Amino acid sequence: MYIIPIICYNLLEKHGILMRFIGMEYMKVKEAVEKWGLTDRRVRILCEQERINGVIKKGRSYLIPADAEKPIDGRKLRVKRPVYAMNL
Repeated sequence: MYIIPIICYNLLEKHGILMRFIGMEYMKVKEAVEKWGLTDRRVRILCEQERINGVIKKGRSYLIPADAEKPIDGRKLRVKRPVYAMNL
């Protein structure tokens, strides 16, 4: 465990250095959107549903582990059935 004075902690956290200092790297939702090709809202929903391992909620933001894999889309696809013409 690291003992860091609160002033240093806030400064490190503000510049995104704290997580790297502790040895963990995280990305924000915006970075996950670019990496995975999903929408901002979809990534936030996956975080809320705890479908991404290691996510940390910080206020209204989410910190996603940099090495996290894109979750499998569990939503069902709606397949349209072909319409056949009926012989009258």
